[in-house]
Amino acid sequence: MKGSINIKYTLNNTIIVPSGISSVLSQTELINFRIIKQDLYEITFLGAKESSFDNKPLSEATQIAFDLGQTVYPLIFQRNKNSYELTNFEEVKVRWNTYCEKACKEEKSDYVKDYIKSSSGVMKDKKIFLDSMMKGTFLQFILFKHDQETLNIPNFPNTDAKLSWELKKSLSETTPQTWSLDAQPIGNMPYFVKGKGILEITKGAFEFPSKIHMELKVEMSNEGYYRKMVDINIIEE
Repeated sequence: MKGSINIKYTLNNTIIVPSGISSVLSQTELINFRIIKQDLYEITFLGAKESSFDNKPLSEATQIAFDLGQTVYPLIFQRNKNSYELTNFEEVKVRWNTYCEKACKEEKSDYVKDYIKSSSGVMKDKKIFLDSMMKGTFLQFILFKHDQETLNIPNFPNTDAKLSWELKKSLSETTPQTWSLDAQPIGNMPYFVKGKGILEITKGAFEFPSKIHMELKVEMSNEGYYRKMVDINIIEE
């Protein structure tokens, strides 16, 4: 049994709007997985090393905002069968503040300034930060718990559509493991009609996900159907 392994995942996040136009965000994410003792693991998220939008490099302003988001890495978690804990929040906060000061000084883009302003509240304390990070598709899925009851998929299909996705596991054991998803609106959403989806997770070594596929479909009465597809695959070990 290996004490430590490095894992590389690719993530493709596809959005299809009612007109049929699609956009794809692609990233490569790196993780280190270490066994501390039986049923206790240390998982270090090293962040995205490659990123593109519709197979093109990110724009300059988007890249700066992306780099700011990446300063929180590495994120170090300890996980057992029942829970996980972020162990290096204070280091994360120092890195983020240092880069933020530099970006504020050198960047004139209103987009970046707004991003920094909106992100500042997340760094106030560990719980707020972790709640925010766990809305990210990648981090949430890698730390996914077998008895998890909901998924938080932020701002889909738009910035005002805040949905909580309830999970219901298939009664029969299959590979991949399968959950059906049902969207519940958070707050007032007058145009929301319904949201359905499916989540499939294939487990690898140490019950760690090796392949994840998710499809969501949301109906808005004033626009039509939006679709979101997420695929995460291990490509190197």
